[in-house]
Amino acid sequence: MTYEIRLTRDAQGDLQSPAAWYRSQKPGLDSEFLARVSTALDRVQHSPLAYPAMDRDLRQLLLRPYPFTVYFTSTDDAHDVQTLRMPAANMPQSCAHLSE
Repeated sequence: MTYEIRLTRDAQGDLQSPAAWYRSQKPGLDSEFLARVSTALDRVQHSPLAYPAMDRDLRQLLLRPYPFTVYFTSTDDAHDVQTLRMPAANMPQSCAHLSE
C-alpha cells in the first residue's frame, strides 16, 4: 500500500535553511540534499513501519549522509512529516533553529 505524505508547515520551513546553507557551501549541493530528502520521503511512503518508533505514533528516519533526522507520524492512510532536525553539535549557525 502506498500512503500519502504530508509535510507540515514546520517541516516545509525546516528544509529551507539547510538547503540554503548547502547551496552556499557548494553549488548544487542543495539539490543533492533535497534529492536525498525526496528519496527518504518515498521510503516513508512505501515502508513506514521499517523505521523505529520513538513513541506510539512518532517514527524517525536518519537522512544519511546528512546529519538530519526526519520525524513523522502515521495514520491509516497518510504520514505527516512533522519536522527535520539536526544534532546541535553538527549545526552551522544559520540552521540553529533546527536543533534537537
